[in-house]
Amino acid sequence: MEKILDTLDLTDASWNLLIHSYGPGEDENDPSVSKITDVDFGEQKLGKWKDIAATEDQLNELGVTDMLYVSGVGEYTTTFTLPEDWSDTTGAYLDVTYGKDQIGEITINGTALDANNASDRVDLGGYLVSGENTLTIKLSTTVYARMYAANSGYEGRDFGMVPDLCSQRIQRHSMMVY
Repeated sequence: MEKILDTLDLTDASWNLLIHSYGPGEDENDPSVSKITDVDFGEQKLGKWKDIAATEDQLNELGVTDMLYVSGVGEYTTTFTLPEDWSDTTGAYLDVTYGKDQIGEITINGTALDANNASDRVDLGGYLVSGENTLTIKLSTTVYARMYAANSGYEGRDFGMVPDLCSQRIQRHSMMVY
């Protein structure tokens, strides 16, 4: 039987966001070759990329006029503290909510875990420690946004394909065996 102990909601936590943007390569006639540009957006709240207040320099670096047109991989990292009574017998799940994208990887305290996009829940048991913990989630997006950026006929239109990492919760539980 499982007993729920408490929940740590990381939705409103401060997350560092590094975007690995996929854009056209040097040969714009060959769509199979992408140029990857890394842009660090610093501390952000979770949400849609189109709502990020990007600077003109960041947009220029990404090669777009609006965050609505960014495709690629978002690397979200946050640090949180667990109580002193946390032990390796304390279990925990990470519940992840996101839009139409895919979770590519989840890393907790340097250990990469399998990301199963068939479930919004990841077992963190055995990876968390009392005190400070670091969580990184890599969100892989579709290339639709970048395709729209390359086609002026779509300019200014939101097709709902923007990256969206909405909420994260760590649910603490203990396993009781009879």
